[in-house]
Amino acid sequence: MKEIQHDLGTMNTCSECGFLGAIDTPTGNICEAKGLTRSNGRFVDSKGHKNHANVVCYKDSPAFVQPVLPQEEPYTAPSDKSSLPHPVIEAITRESDCDQWIKYRPGKSPQEHEMLELLLQQGREATAEKERTAAWREADVTSRETAEHKSQVRHEEMMAFNRSSRTLHLLVGFLLALLASLTTLVAAKLLPFFHGI
Repeated sequence: MKEIQHDLGTMNTCSECGFLGAIDTPTGNICEAKGLTRSNGRFVDSKGHKNHANVVCYKDSPAFVQPVLPQEEPYTAPSDKSSLPHPVIEAITRESDCDQWIKYRPGKSPQEHEMLELLLQQGREATAEKERTAAWREADVTSRETAEHKSQVRHEEMMAFNRSSRTLHLLVGFLLALLASLTTLVAAKLLPFFHGI
């Protein structure tokens, strides 16, 4: 939405929107509202006739106000002498906060703008899904690394405990052997003393 649509709360005009279309009277098709339509309210139809542009919002936005066209007035070339703005220009240059607004790209019909919007939306969704998957994988790797680290720490603690237990065992064994040796030595020295009593 960032690239194409405006931020909500921002005022835009239909004249800058890609969903502004002009009805081609001979075919009834909604066509691109080109520069002539956007600048002076006129439209050249598929048969080459210049008419007042019958503009529409391809998305049927409630923000779009359908202009009332002067039916009886024949097409005349724009004149600098005209002081009244054309009704189409009045309608499409009115600012509104439309949630359907999309930046106009010359050469693209409203249908192509809609397709572009859908493709970009799919791209944004795919990017968001990739980011979620990457974040999940990173969290999983971090979790595994944390578990492996905890396991390694526990292993090292057990190894240190075993080494200290063996050292303590050896020390106790040495002290018991020393005590036994001392007891034997003392007994050997005192035994003759007790025999004489």
